[in-house]
Amino acid sequence: MVASGPISLMYGTRCLCTSVQPDNIQFFVGTASLTEGNRIVALEVRRSASSNSIVEKARYDVEGEISSVSSLPSAGSSDLLATIGPGLVKVISFDNGRFDELSQYRAEGKPRSVDWCNSKKLLAATSTHVDLLEVNEGALVKTERIERDYITVSRCDSNGGGSRAAIADLDDVSIFDLRMDLRKPTTTLKLKRILELDFNPNRSNLLATGGESGQVEVWDLRRGDIPVSRYYSHSHWVRSVRFNPLHDDLLLSGGTDGVVHLWRDTGITISDDSVSVFDSVAAYPEHDDCIYGLSWSFADEFAFSSVSYDGRFVLNFVPAHIKNEILLS
Repeated sequence: MVASGPISLMYGTRCLCTSVQPDNIQFFVGTASLTEGNRIVALEVRRSASSNSIVEKARYDVEGEISSVSSLPSAGSSDLLATIGPGLVKVISFDNGRFDELSQYRAEGKPRSVDWCNSKKLLAATSTHVDLLEVNEGALVKTERIERDYITVSRCDSNGGGSRAAIADLDDVSIFDLRMDLRKPTTTLKLKRILELDFNPNRSNLLATGGESGQVEVWDLRRGDIPVSRYYSHSHWVRSVRFNPLHDDLLLSGGTDGVVHLWRDTGITISDDSVSVFDSVAAYPEHDDCIYGLSWSFADEFAFSSVSYDGRFVLNFVPAHIKNEILLS
């Protein structure tokens, strides 16, 4: 099976996420044009024995840029998306090829990221604060606010009910237990200019970071401020990092150099106390602009996609020999 190659969405893009429906590989892409109308596009992969084709299944027009989009992992028979753009957080459902807006929340500040914690709670980050929003009878209600000097991104740990959040500021990454007093983080990593974060979905003590240093690092939050892995393959900033949702040893990264890197850490599954060592297994130099979004597929754990600001969407797969090694191990 081979990928069909890149397709152009004709609009600048900064974000994407996977559909959580198991039958077909499907992704949602949010556009961020400064001059044209924007939209969420549902892209579906039609597979055959020899090739794949990528088709636009539906689109949903919105006002303003879409800075971030997140899909609820346990949404059931329909997809539930959260988006953030200038001044607005939205929850949107997708069912039977149709988008429907369910609720919205007025957000203050420059939009950064949105992330589901669980079916009732999500994080909405702007440049100056992170709002913890609760889905209450169809409405989005702010229950807590965490203020910082200059936020770049915030992510929730979906493992264990979404009780923990990581927030990147200019000079550090702060970890908060959302069940406790939010005036003080439980852990702080002294990292400068981090642009993206991702919790390992199966081992919440592991946090991946990427930023202006061009490094991809993995941290064990129980072991202090020394990373367990550090890699330098990107020639410029890292804008996106994503752990595979099922296989702890696979990690994607992408950045302003236009390259997606696939990493395999064979030590990460052996022992919580072992030092992780990544092997770079593949590089995908298929973008001509900054890669802002990466997503693994829910329907096929070895498929993933990337989007760049010039509107290019690319579908790829983990190399067959790596896939076979993982399945046979």
